[in-house]
This record gives sequence, structure tokens and C-alpha cells, in this order.
Amino acid sequence: MDTREVNSVIETAAEKIKDIQAGTILPHLVVAEMLGVDYKGNKYNSMSAKLRNYLRSKYSIFLNTEYKVGYRILFPWEQIDQCEGTCIKGIKTVTKGVKHMNDIRMENIPEDKRPITIGKANKYGNLLGMLKVGAQAELKQIAQ
Repeated sequence: MDTREVNSVIETAAEKIKDIQAGTILPHLVVAEMLGVDYKGNKYNSMSAKLRNYLRSKYSIFLNTEYKVGYRILFPWEQIDQCEGTCIKGIKTVTKGVKHMNDIRMENIPEDKRPITIGKANKYGNLLGMLKVGAQAELKQIAQ
């Protein structure tokens, strides 16, 4: 399948899904059939990810993975929780990266490369600091 065919299949599947009620579970086998691919394999994973992104951007329909079952169409008030989870995951990734940067031994880096290393470490350290300050402000606001 070329890109044009894939996009056409995604649009057709999204048209079928857009009118289904929130809370409905779409089994993997049903989604695979809509996409015209085998459930087992990378093609299904790739196309189902494209379908999820298309539904979210075009129709504001969010799908949540139900382990080994399929996808559940989220209610509008549940959508923010999925987005929040993605943000938290990103913050944890930044935290882990900064922690790893602290393990770099500057004495092993040539003199001409040190400013670049220090600059990058400072940039992400500052980013993490802003995230932490923002999170603390958010917690204070919630507590009031």
C-alpha cells in the first residue's frame, strides 16, 4: 500500500468510527478489518497509530488502548487525562535525561567540546527547573 492508499483507508475507517458513541470498545480485530490489514504485525501498529492521530486531530476523538482487547473511545471529559499522562511521561523523560547529564565526567571531554556539553546540560537543567517551579505553583494553587 502506498501513502495515498493508506491515507484513504485511514479516512474511510475514521468516517466509520466518528459516529460511534463514547465508551464503546473497538476490538483490535474489528479495527484491523477496517484498515484491511492483519492484526498481528507492524503494519497494523503503524496504521492504527495513524488512525488514532487522525481521529484526534480531525474529530477530537481520543482512543485509549485496552490491553489485549482493542481501543475504547474516550468520553470528552476523559480526554484531558490521556493528555496529562503524556505530559507527565515527557517530564519524567526530561528528569531522567538531566540526571544522566549529571553523570558526565567533564575531565573526559576535550577542552574544545566542554562549552558545548556545559551549554546543553545547563539548557536542560534550566528547563527541568522551570518544570519543577511550575509544578510547585500548580500544587499551591490546588491546595488553596
